[in-house]
Amino acid sequence: MKLDIPENWRPTTTSINALPLPLRRYIHALETRHDPAGDFQTIAILMVQIAELQKLLAHERRQKDLDRAASAPTPCHRRFSP
Repeated sequence: MKLDIPENWRPTTTSINALPLPLRRYIHALETRHDPAGDFQTIAILMVQIAELQKLLAHERRQKDLDRAASAPTPCHRRFSP
């Protein structure tokens, strides 16, 4: 059986439930037998959150640098300031 899975596919409840039954059973068995405490799921969620927070932090740093550059005195201001 060949599956045509798009590159942007994510393992959400809806997308997993849309998979063929044998594949859904296999995924459920993996979760039940190999991750009973949910550690792998927690790690995967945290990895996504860390990536998003890093993007947000980079954006905030860029914005801060732009604000700092906009408020920095120009050479003309420095020459005539008291």
